[in-house]
Amino acid sequence: MPDDRSEIPTPEVARHHNHLRSIAHMIPRLDPEAQILILLGRDVLQVHKVREQRNGPHSAPFAQRLDLGWVVVGDVCLGSAHKAAAVISYRTSVLENGRPSLLTPCPNQLQVKERFSSKVHNATSSSSLKFNIPVLDDSNLGNTIFQSTKDDDQVGLSIEDRMFLDFMDREMTMDDTNSWVAPLPFRSPRQRLPNNREQVLSRLTTLRHTFERKPKMKDDFFAFMQNIFDRNHAELAPPLEEGEGTS
Repeated sequence: MPDDRSEIPTPEVARHHNHLRSIAHMIPRLDPEAQILILLGRDVLQVHKVREQRNGPHSAPFAQRLDLGWVVVGDVCLGSAHKAAAVISYRTSVLENGRPSLLTPCPNQLQVKERFSSKVHNATSSSSLKFNIPVLDDSNLGNTIFQSTKDDDQVGLSIEDRMFLDFMDREMTMDDTNSWVAPLPFRSPRQRLPNNREQVLSRLTTLRHTFERKPKMKDDFFAFMQNIFDRNHAELAPPLEEGEGTS
């Protein structure tokens, strides 16, 4: 539903198009005092049924006959310009085709243009230098549209990688001894670990059998663990409270 009365089709608009002239007398004249009092939604299917149609060129509007009468669909601005309601000054507008006109250009017309620099390697601007945007040349567009950079072969960070780096930036701190303290585990919120008592006992039994067969390995293992405790890199687990350690 247009909110601008200049967008409402009129008999004059229909007569302007050759394929709509035959139905121009069936298009009601514009009533500037008429109010929009009712809207017919798509749930009233019958009034939206197209009984007849008048088509035309690709850029021209077309007409459809519904049960309530003929409607024109498309751009109904003649020459993409609107007639002013009153002339209060001698002002000339320049239309998109470059022609000067006393009519006001249609505000619903949108033109998109692309402009490339004539040079590829030497032409730069402050924005292209700031954001590392290559300047393209339309005469050599096929060879320059995909620019190679030094980061093309680098592996991109996954979503979890970015979350991990952000988490470390926020949670990693330095304690009173000037040692870096990292949060563990890295996933937040921390999930409750399952009861793995049977797996631990199985691995401990296997490790004891290995130490019995390899005394040198046993001595190295104990020396390594003692060094970790001496450096305060690990501590003994506290005793379990009542109800802990069971699933």
